[in-house]
Formats: sequence, structure tokens, C-alpha cells
Amino acid sequence: MKITRYFCFPNHHTFLMPPVAKIFAKYYTGGEWADPFCGYNSPAKHTNDLNPNIPADSHIDALEYLEGIVGNSLDGVLYDRPYSSAQANQMYDSIGADKAHNNTWLTSIRTEIARIIKPGGRCITFFWNTQGIGKKLGFEIEHIYIINHGDFRNDTLVTVERKVQTTLEGDLF
Repeated sequence: MKITRYFCFPNHHTFLMPPVAKIFAKYYTGGEWADPFCGYNSPAKHTNDLNPNIPADSHIDALEYLEGIVGNSLDGVLYDRPYSSAQANQMYDSIGADKAHNNTWLTSIRTEIARIIKPGGRCITFFWNTQGIGKKLGFEIEHIYIINHGDFRNDTLVTVERKVQTTLEGDLF
């Protein structure tokens, strides 16, 4: 596993930050990528956002969106959900704030992401920690990027994981 640190001023439009564009370009080799929380400027081919004012392919709950994707069909997923209820309230017109800390819902999101990514595919997670999708769901961390925003702002942590396992106990996939 590698760790790389960048500096960049914060932008709630994640994909407009130069280090994020550079990270995505490194791992995107074409193919089918989805973004269940796309916001503006997502480079994914398949996009969803609960906010009906966002230009996206669909505007449904992220879990419902992921459940509608055929298993092992995607080369990657961009997982950039609101980091907290406060952030959802402030930056996203309170849309989805009720689910920002719903552990059952978040676990289901991660399970669905694991189900839909092809073996060898990647998930790029943006958050304040490096949990990502996780080893228990068949993923291995390849690279962690720290994007420092200066002053007293939280860093953005970008976790790049590769799906290395396609079946687990209980045959989840």
C-alpha cells in the first residue's frame, strides 16, 4: 500500500480539485464506472444523485440505485457521500442528511458496491477516514491519498481499493 499527500484548497465539488482529477485519471482506464452520490462534475459514466437539481442519470436513493445494477458489471465506483449530517445540511440543501450516520444503510451501500464491481475493479472512496469498502467485503487497499486543505480544515482522505475476492462466507455475491 502506498500513501501520497497533496495540498489543495477545499472544494465541495470534489472532482474539480486538481489532485482528485489526477487520482481518477491514474485509475480510470476506460470502462463502466458509477457514482451513486455524483453531485456536480463526476467523471463516472453512470451517475445518480438524490438532488433532482443535479445533472445525473437518476435521482433516487443511493442504495436503491446500487441495488438496480447487475452484479460484477462495473469496472469501478466513485464513493463520495456527504461526510456528515452537518455537511449534508450545509452543502446539499439537507438532502440525504437523515442517512449520513445511518450505519445499517451505510453498511448496505458498501455491500452493494462490493457486489457490483468486477473482480479486479476498483472503488475510490472519499471521506474523513480510510475505511473504504473493506477487506471483509473482498477489497484490498492499494493507495491512500491525503489531500491537505490547510489551516484548521479536515483533510480529505481518498482510499483506492481493488476487488480481490469474489466470494465470501455466506456467498454474498
